[in-house]
Amino acid sequence: MNARSFFKNLYFAVISISVIIGLTAIFLVERIVPAIDEIVKENAYSVESSINMLDAISANDHHQKSNSLEDKFWSAFQDAEKNITLEQEAAILHSIKNLAVLYWSGSSTEQDREELSEKITSLAKLNLQDMKAKDSQAQFMGLTGAWAMGLLLLFSVGIQIYFRNKTMSVIIEPVEHLASTLDAYSCGNKHRRLLQDSNAIQDLKKVTNITNGLLDDLNR
Repeated sequence: MNARSFFKNLYFAVISISVIIGLTAIFLVERIVPAIDEIVKENAYSVESSINMLDAISANDHHQKSNSLEDKFWSAFQDAEKNITLEQEAAILHSIKNLAVLYWSGSSTEQDREELSEKITSLAKLNLQDMKAKDSQAQFMGLTGAWAMGLLLLFSVGIQIYFRNKTMSVIIEPVEHLASTLDAYSCGNKHRRLLQDSNAIQDLKKVTNITNGLLDDLNR
């Protein structure tokens, strides 16, 4: 391999590895961020809706009855209904709806009222538990991502060390040997010759043969 091909391949390898590491880092971040965002998008809305429904019922029970409270309740219910992400939510919301119709019509019993509050509370708890599970998952992904980035960094450092050692063995050391041989010859060591280095690039092997030939010619 000549010098031009060596450095061309070296440049291509370094660029390729840098691109791979960069894309891998982007992939890791893209996996972590949506996992965290999912916690808010899929669960927080349902928890907020549950709180608003309970607030409307609580205010209504404390003799603050008004159409606006009922509207607030059903608006919160619709928000929760639009954000069903767990299997159990549909059944819970169906029960809430039936109990709420009785409650707001004024025909529910005290037991119905308590059951309605329990169902709404269970909806909030269900989403809070799922939020906790997703938060643990996001933390695990973040930790895994951090370790992966660390390993990628170590891999990058290892590759750079390899290329540095490779450059030393195929170019730097043969050039240093060439310089020391010519220096020794100029100082009177007329029998000093270059050794053929199997690790050297093709151009330097060619230089070695030409230089040895010239030194032999000078000694004749």
